Amino acid sequence: MRKIIERIKIPLTIVGTVLITTILTFILFFLLFSTGELFGFYEFTDNLLFLLFLLALCWSLSTIPLVFLFSRFVSQTYRIKFKIYSFILSTFPIAAVVIRIYYSLSRLSFYHGSFIEGTKVLTPTGTKLIENLKVGDQIIGYESEVNRNVISNVQKNRTRTTEDYYLINNALGVTSEHPLAIRRTNGLLDWKRVKELSLGEKIISYDMGDVEIYSLEKRKIQSPLYVYNPQVSYPNNYFIIVGNTAILAHNKH
Repeated sequence: MRKIIERIKIPLTIVGTVLITTILTFILFFLLFSTGELFGFYEFTDNLLFLLFLLALCWSLSTIPLVFLFSRFVSQTYRIKFKIYSFILSTFPIAAVVIRIYYSLSRLSFYHGSFIEGTKVLTPTGTKLIENLKVGDQIIGYESEVNRNVISNVQKNRTRTTEDYYLINNALGVTSEHPLAIRRTNGLLDWKRVKELSLGEKIISYDMGDVEIYSLEKRKIQSPLYVYNPQVSYPNNYFIIVGNTAILAHNKH
């Protein structure tokens, strides 16, 4: 009878540990992968990722005494294997956090790319201040596959604050991570983050012409400045007014 009870205890203990770890891991996965949509201010999301990493680390460390406690109910034959399997399972939450951070960083540039308040966006009826864009508003974009300008709809207008931005050609204020359309040396369209731009490069304009960058200045400000990044339907780009022309910007996310 004792042997039967011992045999039942072993699988029950292992299954119980696996279930608890799996449930907590799925909860962490849900929290981690939902942060991008739940929060519009991505500075807060970064802090949340750090917090969840600490929680996952604490959970993993807390499993050490639990494993030793539960291992008392496992026979000597299976005790070492039980500890090894339990320690491996306890690292799953940390793995979930690492994956989420990698997932976040791969898209971070598009989340943080934004234009300063007062920037004008090209619409079918003229121009509109970027901070006044609403869900459903129509704006002009460019579809490269058919080489023509098209009408897109605003799906969301993300906003946050920044303490620095770049001023292009003394007219366009944009954060460092926002991708703009440039002309490569072979004449093809490409996307480049503002912080990677250099003087003399050519940004693509509304008529598919070129606007040369003759001024590129990074500015730091004393108080936080509101910046905006409208998310639009396919082809996921729009035209920003710069002086007497409009340049093509991306909002891929």
